[in-house]
Amino acid sequence: MGDWVHSRLGRLPKAQVERMWSIYIAGEYGGMNEVLADLYALTGREEHLAAARCFDCEDGRVPLRAVA
Repeated sequence: MGDWVHSRLGRLPKAQVERMWSIYIAGEYGGMNEVLADLYALTGREEHLAAARCFDCEDGRVPLRAVA
């Protein structure tokens, strides 16, 4: 699955991945990142780490002190 994710998302421009994130995955935080990062830890394959980073949401993170 990690190879499939990388083959699909890894070739897209970051702006397109971020746009997709904001439309389709806006409510999901961490699941795919964590699974793919765990896969990288098991395999050591950089493609799996790159795939995990495709699910990073740069705009969706709010510092805790801003919420409290």
